[in-house]
Amino acid sequence: MEFFFKTGLILLLAIPLGYLFLKLKLPKILGYMAGGIILGPYVFKILDHNFLKSLESFNVFALSYLIFLVGTKIKIENLKGNIKIILLSFGLQFLFTVTAFTLIFFFFFKNISLSFFLGIIALTIAPASTIAVIDELDAEGTVTANIITLVALNNLIIILLFSLLAPPIVLKNVPNILNHIYFSFLKFTGAIILGIIAGFILSYLEARAESSLTLTFSAIGMVLFLFGILEYFKISPYVGALFLGFVVTNASIKHKKVLKELEFFDHIIYIVFFFVAGSSMHLDILIKMLPWVLLYVVLRGCGEFFGAYLGSMKTGLEKEEAKAFGLGILTQAGLATGFALILGNYGNEGKFIMNIVLGSIVISETIGVILLKRALINIGEVKLFRVIEEESEPILDFQFQTIIKEFMKQLGFKQKQKTEKEILAKDLMKRNFSKVNIADDLSEIIKVFEKAKCGTIPVVDDKNEFKGAIRIETLEEIVYNKTLEKLILADDILEKDIPVIAPDDNIEKISDLFREYNFDALPVCQDNKLLGMIIRREILRYV
Repeated sequence: MEFFFKTGLILLLAIPLGYLFLKLKLPKILGYMAGGIILGPYVFKILDHNFLKSLESFNVFALSYLIFLVGTKIKIENLKGNIKIILLSFGLQFLFTVTAFTLIFFFFFKNISLSFFLGIIALTIAPASTIAVIDELDAEGTVTANIITLVALNNLIIILLFSLLAPPIVLKNVPNILNHIYFSFLKFTGAIILGIIAGFILSYLEARAESSLTLTFSAIGMVLFLFGILEYFKISPYVGALFLGFVVTNASIKHKKVLKELEFFDHIIYIVFFFVAGSSMHLDILIKMLPWVLLYVVLRGCGEFFGAYLGSMKTGLEKEEAKAFGLGILTQAGLATGFALILGNYGNEGKFIMNIVLGSIVISETIGVILLKRALINIGEVKLFRVIEEESEPILDFQFQTIIKEFMKQLGFKQKQKTEKEILAKDLMKRNFSKVNIADDLSEIIKVFEKAKCGTIPVVDDKNEFKGAIRIETLEEIVYNKTLEKLILADDILEKDIPVIAPDDNIEKISDLFREYNFDALPVCQDNKLLGMIIRREILRYV
C-alpha cells in the first residue's frame, strides 16, 4: 500500500510542479526533480532510502527506455551530414576533458588510473534529461540533431571503454585481461546485434498492426522484452535500447505514429524517473565537498563546451550554432552515477572521487537543463509560439481560471475575454535560418534552398546587412541552365523591394504585411542588420 501511495503522490505533484517551473521559464523536469528533493531523504523523508532502493530495477529500465527514445531521433539521412562534426567534437572533448582531469587530479591523489577514469566519467552526457527537454520543447534543427547524435555516440563509447578498462585497471579483479576484453567486447557487440534484431521485429509488428492499441503494446512489449533478455545475460541494456530505437525509426513505416502513441507512456516514465532522480541527489555530499564539486563542474563544463564548440566550428557550423551546441551538452546524471559507484569500490580515494561526482550531479543537472533549453530557444530550433503561450498565463494560475470560466459558461454567464499578451516579432522570429551571401553563385544558392524550410531566402553581405531576398519562383526559371551556375550571383537575382519587419512590430502589423505581400517568409532587421526570419505558416494561429 505504501508503494501505491508514494507513486500516486508523485504523479499528483508532477502536474502543479511541472506547470509552475514552466511558468518560471524552466524545464518541467526541474520541477519533477525539485519535487523529488522535497519528498526525498533530506527534507520530508517520504521517498526514503528503502523506497528508492525498491525502484533500482525501474531506474535501469527507465534510463534504457529514454535511451531508446534517443535512438528513435537519429535518422540515417541526418547522420550522414553531421557525423564529421560529432566525431571531431567528441575527439576534442575527450582530449580536453580527460587530459585536464588526469593531470589536475593526479596532482592531488597521485593515482593516475583513478584520475583518468574520473575524466572518462566527466565525459558522459545525461541522455534522459537531454531527451526530456528536447521533447518538451518539440525542438528540431541542426543543433538539436547534433546534440542527440553526440549523446548517443558519447555514451556508447564510454560504456565500452568503462566495461573494457575499469575492471582490470581500477578494480584489479580480472585474472586474465585478454579474456576479459574479449568477453566484454563480445557482450557489447551482442547487445548491438540483439537491439538491431529486436528493431526489425518491432518494425515488422508495427507494419502488421491494425490499431493504435496494437502499435502501443507492440512497442512497449518489445522494449520490456529486450530489456529483460539483456539484463538476464548481464549485457548492457542501454546499448541494446539505443539500437532498437535507431532501427525502428529508420525501418518502420509507422514509426512517427508509434512515437505519438507512446507519448502518454513517455510522460509517466519522465515523471517517476526524475522524481526518483531528485530524491537520489546527494545534497549532504554537495555541501560537505563543495570546493571539489565546483572544481569538477568547472573542469567538465570547459572541456565539454570547448570540445563541442571548436569541433563544430572546424566543420562549418556558424558561431552561434557552435555556441548552442556546446551549451546544450552539459547535463550529467544516470550513467555518471553508475560509473562513480564502481570507482567507489576502490579504497578511500575511490570513495572520495565517487562523492565528488555524486555531489556534482545536483549542479550539472540543474544548470545543464536550463542551458540546454536556452540554447535551443536562442538558436531558433524551438517553436516559440509554444513558449509564448505558456508564459502568457499567470505563474500561479494552475488552470483554475480556465476551469471556473468553463463552469460559468455552462451556467449561461458570459465571460469577459481575456486580453492576450502582445506578441512581438522578436518573440516569433527564427534565429537559426538559411541565408546566402550577396557574392554566392547559383550553385551555392541551390544548396541553401535544398536545406531551407521556406521558399524565400534572405541575402546579406559580409557585415550581415540585409540586401534583399531570393524566391524559389525566381530560381526555378534559371536553375535548369547549367552554364549559368558560376556566372549568376545572388546580387543578380535578388529582389530588393522586400518589406522588412522591426523586432518590436506586433503580430497585427506582421499579419498585415503577410496579407499585403506574397511572401512565405519575411526578414526581421534592426539598423539594416538581419536578426531573423518570420515564416508565414508559423503565425497562422495568431492571425
